[in-house]
Amino acid sequence: MGADSIRERILQDVISAVGALAWVGAVVREQPADPGDLADYAQSQFPLVAVVGQLPKPKQTRRAGKGREFVSELEIGLFVYAMEAQTPDELVSSLADDLWAACLADPGRGGLALDTEVLPETEKATYTPYVAFSLVLNTTYVHDASGI
Repeated sequence: MGADSIRERILQDVISAVGALAWVGAVVREQPADPGDLADYAQSQFPLVAVVGQLPKPKQTRRAGKGREFVSELEIGLFVYAMEAQTPDELVSSLADDLWAACLADPGRGGLALDTEVLPETEKATYTPYVAFSLVLNTTYVHDASGI
């Protein structure tokens, strides 16, 4: 089931929403391990967005017919890396604003989720010539015992 799980379909929906932003150079599924790894990406791939999904956390279990269904929360980290040495704070504001709007344009993730909230991380980092920040999406959805 894995590739067709609700979790994976939600992640693919987020990747599509992020990838549709005109300024996104590339979307990847793994966060670079450390700032030094950013040099491995071509300049054309920046701004780079890593979309990293955690495993769902069941918040509620309820009976559904002969089985059970779960209301779970899925945290999805959006880690943004851009190249900007002159005005990094202005760039972060602009990119975060666009990313926020894109992720909340469809909080139901095409009917897969009950809701999506954006939980901003409060820190940004600068690794000249890179600037980095992250947002966390908290997506609430329903699934049954057959998968996540």
